[in-house]
Amino acid sequence: MEQDPNTVTNQETTEPVAQTVETVEPEETPKKKKKKHHFIRNFFYILSTIIVFLLLANTALAVVNFIQISNDKEPYLFTDVVSTEENGVTRNDYKQGFYHIVEEKEGTNLRYMLKPFFLK
Repeated sequence: MEQDPNTVTNQETTEPVAQTVETVEPEETPKKKKKKHHFIRNFFYILSTIIVFLLLANTALAVVNFIQISNDKEPYLFTDVVSTEENGVTRNDYKQGFYHIVEEKEGTNLRYMLKPFFLK
């Protein structure tokens, strides 16, 4: 008769006898500290993300408008057009957000420039 290693039997009664099992509890792991989210840091993160997004969107719109003007079409969106003429040179300045598009006509020569708002 083979004995099951998991059960211990009493020779007289042949009923299994309960074994005591020692349980080993795992060591407590150190609890991670919750990160404190600072309101000011989050505010500046959101604000900087919005500014970068607006700058990229305005740049893309300026490039599209530059292509429209260079193809002799009306630009999609602009705030103001300033037309000047001096010494036989006609200059149209399309202002749009962070950029302005300058169209110079001198006789038969045409010249287009895309400039940031702080350059004249």
